[in-house]
Amino acid sequence: MAFKQSKALTKEERTARGTLLSGIKQFPSLENKIFQQFLIMLHSRGIISIDEIYETIAHGKKSTLQSLNLRRRADNIYIPSRWSERERKAIQKLVLKTVAMHFSEEEIDDIIKLVVRREEVQNLEDLARLPNVSFDLLAQKVSEFCSLPKPSISLPISDLMATRVCLIHHFISDQLDYLGVAKKYIRIIDLNKAAENSIGPRRGAGRVGGKAAGMILANRIIETEREALQKQLEFRLRFPISYHLRSDLYLDFVKRNDLSHYYDLKYKDVETIQTEYPVIQEIFKNGSFSDDILDELKQLLRKLGKRPLIVRSSSLLEDNFGAAFCGKYRSIYLANQGTEKKRFEQFIGAICAVYASILHPDPLVYRRARNLLDYDEMMAILIQPVVGNYFGDFFFPLFSGVAYSRNEYRWSSRIKKEDGMIRMVMGLGTRAVDRVSSDYPRIIALTEPTLRSQGSVADILKYSQRYLDVINIKQKRFETIPLADLRFDQPMAHLDRVVSVCDEDLLRPVIGKHVDAEATRLCITFDKLISNTSFAEQMHWILKSLETTYGCPVDIEFTSNGEELYLLQCRPMSKQIEWDRVTLPTSIPKERQIFSATKEVRNGKLEDIDYVIYVPATSYDRIDSLKTKERVGRAIGALNQKLHSSTFILMGPGRWGSNDINLGVRITYNDINNTRALIEVAHMKDGYVPEVSFGTHFFQDLVESNIFYLPLYPDEDGNVFNTDFLMKSPNSLREIVPNFSDVEEFVRVIDIRKTKTGQKLHLYMDGEKNAALAFLQD
Repeated sequence: MAFKQSKALTKEERTARGTLLSGIKQFPSLENKIFQQFLIMLHSRGIISIDEIYETIAHGKKSTLQSLNLRRRADNIYIPSRWSERERKAIQKLVLKTVAMHFSEEEIDDIIKLVVRREEVQNLEDLARLPNVSFDLLAQKVSEFCSLPKPSISLPISDLMATRVCLIHHFISDQLDYLGVAKKYIRIIDLNKAAENSIGPRRGAGRVGGKAAGMILANRIIETEREALQKQLEFRLRFPISYHLRSDLYLDFVKRNDLSHYYDLKYKDVETIQTEYPVIQEIFKNGSFSDDILDELKQLLRKLGKRPLIVRSSSLLEDNFGAAFCGKYRSIYLANQGTEKKRFEQFIGAICAVYASILHPDPLVYRRARNLLDYDEMMAILIQPVVGNYFGDFFFPLFSGVAYSRNEYRWSSRIKKEDGMIRMVMGLGTRAVDRVSSDYPRIIALTEPTLRSQGSVADILKYSQRYLDVINIKQKRFETIPLADLRFDQPMAHLDRVVSVCDEDLLRPVIGKHVDAEATRLCITFDKLISNTSFAEQMHWILKSLETTYGCPVDIEFTSNGEELYLLQCRPMSKQIEWDRVTLPTSIPKERQIFSATKEVRNGKLEDIDYVIYVPATSYDRIDSLKTKERVGRAIGALNQKLHSSTFILMGPGRWGSNDINLGVRITYNDINNTRALIEVAHMKDGYVPEVSFGTHFFQDLVESNIFYLPLYPDEDGNVFNTDFLMKSPNSLREIVPNFSDVEEFVRVIDIRKTKTGQKLHLYMDGEKNAALAFLQD
């Protein structure tokens, strides 16, 4: 039946009709789109359907009704006819009258604004799709769009999705995995904020980089989830003020200083890269910028004032799915004190140093291992004020750390992998993500936060943090200071949540909020923070929200001034290969057992090991020359390259990769990336203690490269450590890397095929029983 129209409009309806006609007159180019929108709304609200419009306009004409019936029967065989001009005008007239009857003046005005806004979105998308549009022009149009009045009816997300993707691709990232998540959360207004705080060539087109991308997305995810759940957070969640040096500024810097030819370094062998990089670094550090960029950077420094700063890498590949680049590029703290001239020189120097790190051996080897060497990697930079408080001559946050949505370090059956964990320190977070000497962070299982791996007070004191990383305002530099050197003659907000007081053999929480004990009696425990606040619960919620949205485990870096919690970084975690439970053999003769482990073991299996590279603690400890200890590390790197196609394991004292060369062999990622297992040996008499590396950048490298980590405690009852095999087997070092024969006394290379003819070396690890065994088998 045809739709029935009333014969005359009421006064209100005539006013509504006038509003519609006025809107069309104001936006004549959008006339068809305005009518189309009202046609869709009439149909979707059930006021008049498309079929009824056809019937009404046709006035019973057989041809029209016949085609209408055909369309109803079988859309797949119906060939729709186009509207004639007469039909188009008749439809518009019918729509105009029907809208006036059923929509208020305010509704009509909002719908017209919606059409206008959709057109602005489309124009923005069309501009973003142009291949050579400049960042500045696109940013200007985004700013203009954000300043338009918003209609009370919001555009559907589906109408915005394509535009968001185009703008995110231009401003932030071209990584498809990232775009798939970001388009649902990052709004055009968020992109406008990032664009307003960015610096780059006027006609350039660059991005803010991976680290910035992770921060922007994490911010939106957490804020969206918090609003949806109306969740109240005890620690107000904040994101630090951020300024971006876009990736096209790096490209401009390289071209201006004629540095492009150094890109060939990435195709050279590792030894050449290590030799040439120090020179290239100095050349980069003395590069120059154009006058207009220098003016913008100077204005930025004035805007930031004399607050300590951090200049952070944010390369295009950084913090991406499957390749996190943890700690591969430089980030530099600046005290930002003194004259403006001096502060600006240091500021520019830090930027150039971060640029130079793009050619550091570690990221180049890392890229080569992941087939990313041919990607046109560029460096963007994040500039942020350091979060913290002034305390005497020092500036530092109350606490910082790194948190993981999955926990690979489980010292109790009560702790589940899915619970997540935190690695936390007092002061700057560098001590949480780096392997440091003679110091330990607090590791917290988020659903069992008060459960410790240490049982006695003596062990808690032994495995606690003793040093803080801070910025010394007076000396204008980054420093590491002993907790015992702090003077508490001025209050520090919420210090009572971080430290406990040691009274002889007792460790007690601070009574009240004021800490009146001497620093020498304090121990960093975070006990009151964990027990008396919802910090652990809040961190668990943040991690789970991010993991659910990302669709994979994540890790975040955070810091706090005691009142507010700042998220500094968010990246997808690389998954280590998941092994089913491995059953250890029980009938291996004692003489064929090489070593065993009973702590921090995960499921896994290595079979047919070709080589064991072993640095004996007794030999390493005898070295009294820094140069010789450094040469031991270089020998490990050379073996790593030579044996890249073989299956080998590394065994050595204490902490591999520690910044204290006396506590372990000093190596970096490119020295160990080809090994299958990294084993830290702790002999009680040598004083070497493997630090739990879970949560450090070092550990993330092992995870991403599928390298097993295993600590050994040979002197503990029941453990196996076959000294005869490790020390008396022939040493093949001289045959493999003859240039390092001078360290043959300190580095032993055991070739299993030559040493044990007809036998093979296997390493089995049972994470459920927390037991591992390396053994020889026919």
